[in-house]
Amino acid sequence: MIYTMTILDNVLDIANNFNISSNDRYIAYKLFEYCDEIEKMTLTEFLDKINISTSQFKKFYQNLNCNNYNALKKNITLWCQIRLEQLTTRCNWQNIIKTSNILINLTNYKSVEEFLDIKIIDDICYQIKKCNRVILYGSESMVSLTHDFQIDMRLLGKLVVRSSLNEDKAIFPNTDDFICFFSLTGRIVNVLGESTRINITNSINKKLLITQNNSIITADYILRLNMKNEYYETYYIVLFYLDVIKTRYYYLYYKKECDK
Repeated sequence: MIYTMTILDNVLDIANNFNISSNDRYIAYKLFEYCDEIEKMTLTEFLDKINISTSQFKKFYQNLNCNNYNALKKNITLWCQIRLEQLTTRCNWQNIIKTSNILINLTNYKSVEEFLDIKIIDDICYQIKKCNRVILYGSESMVSLTHDFQIDMRLLGKLVVRSSLNEDKAIFPNTDDFICFFSLTGRIVNVLGESTRINITNSINKKLLITQNNSIITADYILRLNMKNEYYETYYIVLFYLDVIKTRYYYLYYKKECDK
């Protein structure tokens, strides 16, 4: 297992790693899903909810350097609290505007209003709010950029998960899921297995596509990177759009609920 800065990061790294055992990924996925609820769950309640044995779970949390379940949930709860405090401080729409005025110079957009289309962002946030979970499909180089976005959105109350592109490991969307494609050209759909491709592209789910310019993928919402250079600058714009969505979601939904 790969250990990064916090236990929350570690758990998500495991959940996103399709090269390790499906059992470890499943446990990590469920820990991430219930990270903000686990503090109130007994060991029995948590095991019943995720349907695994005590021995399987014990082996998993010991690999995270936790001696027992109480240590695990105390550690996860602590980092959730710390991360949420950081998140509420960093979600600043004025900073988004300032950043957009800088990053637009890496694109072919003629105006900030075109580069940062608030209506599209608000529509995307609305779909995220009403869906059960957000499923991410795309090349590893692009989808790997979503790690912090996944954690932050989970702490804002929304589960965001990555899917493998392999037929036997791909996540099939339920009708109440929101799909997000990351693909510069749209060719990523050709990497998917046939049944997965048909299931996803022909589904009734609302879909977001983050792409360069034109794409063979049909989506309800499109964020075009419109880059002057398709090298590493692309990642800056992808990260920026993820930050825009997160920050806007925070203001539209999370903060309003907290202010009530």
